[in-house]
This record gives sequence, structure tokens and C-alpha cells, in this order.
Amino acid sequence: MLKKDLRIRMDQWIVQARLAGGLDDETDIEDALRSATLAFRSTDIVAREQGTRKWMETGTQILSAFMVAAANTPTGSARALLGRPYETQRILANLAKNENAGELKVQLQWAAHLDPKLFAAALLALAV
Repeated sequence: MLKKDLRIRMDQWIVQARLAGGLDDETDIEDALRSATLAFRSTDIVAREQGTRKWMETGTQILSAFMVAAANTPTGSARALLGRPYETQRILANLAKNENAGELKVQLQWAAHLDPKLFAAALLALAV
């Protein structure tokens, strides 16, 4: 579902975070979410200009939370987001169960419990 170049950038970010020792505390997670958000917002100017700004912002939040969680798990990869939206929401819910950092856990739970149509639209805004 995600654009290939976006998925590659996500995987690179996840690997780099792991090589740097992962994300240790709430401060790391806050910084990581901010940098991931900035990266996503710069990826698709065309989509934003076509009126999908809200969906882009929602999609960015979803993917940022996923990236930070994946950086803390040995098997996390952006390829997990290529399935159907409901499968992706299930992955986010499972990541939330294992997450210790409060802020990230809340973001993952929020994404996992979004209205499925809104969730799918947000991911689609990042995919075309």
C-alpha cells in the first residue's frame, strides 16, 4: 500500500535507530516522532496540494508511531504495512501491547482504534 521509496526510507530509519542502540526513554521517542513527522511531511508535496492534507497528517502520525515502535523490536519492518488496513491496525495494536513508553503506546493505540475507513484513507494518501 505504501510507496516503495517511502517504505525504503522507513526501513532505513528503523535500522539506523537500532544500530544507534534503539530508543531508550520518553525523550528519545519524542525526538524520534518529531523527526519522522518532518520526514514524511516532505515526501509528497503533490498529495498535500491536492487537498489530502488532513489524511496526510493522520497517515504521518500513524507511520511515525509505527517506526518508533519498530525501532524497538527485533522484527519490526515497514513491509508489515503493505497489507490490508485492518491487518495494519492489528499490527499496531500488537505493538502497543508490548510498548513501555507511555506516549508511544497512546499513539499506537489511537492508530489501532481509528475508524477503519479513516485509517485506510490516511494510508492511501501516503501511497499514491
